[in-house]
Amino acid sequence: MRKGTPSRTAIKVARGIVWAGEQPDLASLLPVGAADSIRELLVAAGQLSPWQLSLYRSAGFQALGGLMESRVMPGHLLSGVLRKRWVDDAARRALADGVQQVLSVGAGLDTLCYRLAREDPSLVVELDHPATSGVKRAGLEALGLPKNMQLIGVDLARVGLVEALAGAPSWSSSRPSVIIAEGVLMYLDEAAVVAFLAAAREASGPGSHLLLTTVGRDERGVVGPGLGAVKLMLAMAGEPLRWGIARSDLEPFLSANGWSLADCPSSDELRSRYLTPTGQGARPLAHDQDFVQAIRK
Repeated sequence: MRKGTPSRTAIKVARGIVWAGEQPDLASLLPVGAADSIRELLVAAGQLSPWQLSLYRSAGFQALGGLMESRVMPGHLLSGVLRKRWVDDAARRALADGVQQVLSVGAGLDTLCYRLAREDPSLVVELDHPATSGVKRAGLEALGLPKNMQLIGVDLARVGLVEALAGAPSWSSSRPSVIIAEGVLMYLDEAAVVAFLAAAREASGPGSHLLLTTVGRDERGVVGPGLGAVKLMLAMAGEPLRWGIARSDLEPFLSANGWSLADCPSSDELRSRYLTPTGQGARPLAHDQDFVQAIRK
C-alpha cells in the first residue's frame, strides 16, 4: 500500500465481491447482504461509479470476467467468495456461543463488522491503516455508522495491537472475543505474525476465537506457491506476500503461540459445506489459502 492512499487490494477485493454479487451462482454463496452492503459502501465512499456498476452488470463484462477466472486464475474468485462466507459463518457461530465483542484487523472495505453491528448489540471494533480506514469511515458515516461500531485508523507497523486498542476504551481484554485477520498475515514477516498472535491473546479473554487466512509455503520456502498471477498483481500494487505456512505446520505453530487449532477446512470440506448443497459441486476451486479458526488457550 502506498503511503497516504487506501489499499488498492482492499478496493479490488471489495469490487470483486460486488461483481460476484451480480452473478446468481456466486451470489448464492456469499453471506446474506454482503454484496449489497459493500456496493453501498463503495458508492458512498466514492470508490464505485455508476458506470462501473453498469459495466459489472453487463453480459459482455461478465463473460470476459468468467473467461479470466477460468483461464488466468481458475477458481480464484470462487475461493474469495467462500472465504467471505466462511469468515461470516464462523464469526456468527462464535457470537451465538457467547462471544461479547468483535475485532477486525485490516478489514479493508469489507462490511462484516458493519452488518454485525447493525444486527447484534455486541461491541465491534475495526483497526486499519488510516488511509483505508478514513475512506471507509466516510462511506459508513454517509450510510449511518452504528453506535456500537468503532473504526480506528492506525498503522500497525508502528503501533502494537494492544496499544491501538486503547483508542477503543469499551474494549475489554478479559471478555471472550472474536478477532479477525482476514487476508492480513501474509503481508507480514514471521516475527510480526508471532507478535500479532501474542498481542491477540493479550487483548482477549478465555474462550476467544481467532479467524485467520494464510497462504502456503513449500519446501523451498516459496510463499504462496501456485499464486503466480495473484502474487504478481499484489507486488505491483505495493503489497507483496511475505509470510506463508504449510498446512501441516499450522497446528504446532498456533499451539506454540498460545492458540489451539479448531477448524481449517480442506478443499473437499469447503466443497461439501458450500458448493454441493447449491448444485455447484463440480466447479473448479482454487483453494490457495487456508481458512483458520483457533481458540485461545
